[in-house]
Amino acid sequence: MDGETITFEIIRSNDGTHVIKDSFDVDVLEDERSLDLTRCRISKIPNIPSLPQLDSLCLRWNLLKKIEGLNELTSLTKLSLYDNQIEKIGGLETLTNLRLLDLSFNRITKIGGLSTLTRLETLYLVNNKLTKIEGLDTIRVIEGLEPLGESLKTLSLPGNALTEITGLNELHNLQELSLAQNGISQIKGLEILEKLKCLDLNENRIECIENVGHLHSLSRFWIRANKLTSWDELSILATLPSLQSVAFEMNGNIYSNTQKYRNRVAQTLPQIKEIDGFPTKWRTGDPWQELSDEEADDGDDVVEEETLSTEWEESHTQDSEEEYYREKSQFEDNSLIIDFDRDVTDLEKNESKKR
Repeated sequence: MDGETITFEIIRSNDGTHVIKDSFDVDVLEDERSLDLTRCRISKIPNIPSLPQLDSLCLRWNLLKKIEGLNELTSLTKLSLYDNQIEKIGGLETLTNLRLLDLSFNRITKIGGLSTLTRLETLYLVNNKLTKIEGLDTIRVIEGLEPLGESLKTLSLPGNALTEITGLNELHNLQELSLAQNGISQIKGLEILEKLKCLDLNENRIECIENVGHLHSLSRFWIRANKLTSWDELSILATLPSLQSVAFEMNGNIYSNTQKYRNRVAQTLPQIKEIDGFPTKWRTGDPWQELSDEEADDGDDVVEEETLSTEWEESHTQDSEEEYYREKSQFEDNSLIIDFDRDVTDLEKNESKKR
């Protein structure tokens, strides 16, 4: 079967004074559907030729500084550039079929370069250097195509330097929004997000729960480790009919590790099924008990059906390389996986033979 040989530039070592560069070849079949180049020390993406069947490209844990060389991969729906050194979003203009884009753990300071990604549903920008939400409300219909504001369902921006919730006015169909680990002090800017199901505001500087009374589809509201001090703040949540899961840990005078705290949350919010990650009926000090079948059926709204956004979601929290490779088994079928540790060993053996 016909295929292509693609040569990637790599950095074998860099001690701050001397940089040792190299390259390696990857043979890709014409009908390849998934290509995984995780932890290959790639420093530059070459111009990859057209691979009409390629659906998924994973370039996690490399040394990329720029997004380039992907113009011909127009069939891509999933692209992961997690944990590189990218400073600017660009080079994606032709990837109009992209549905999931993961740019977490890079050095991006501004959201932009997304105007043609009209089918994008899930965008991860965890742990970058963003100071405000922008570049999303400028995306409009391009010659009759649906705007990104109509397609985006998941937006994940934890671990940045955001101080305000702004720039979401066009994201009518957003269902999951994560703004954890920022410097946000006020809940606002959510007026049009009536389809929102999950709002993660953990680890910010919020003192008051406000401007969420219209979020009737909201099933998960997490606001642990903020600056809430009054039980009165919880009353607005009692009006949300779909609310199932809440998190209030590490909030001033509200939280405590006693059963009294859990009882009061349950009384204030009688509709919920989960408090701080535990079933509402769980009692402090008792062994963990899973939800009964009846409770699990009642709480179906808490757990979303498996979607494109969950395929790589668990890998964000995997610290162990062994766990990561086990969790990403979905890439092993009909995919080409490069084991760079083996490649480095082969290179070193060849160097020894030369000497």
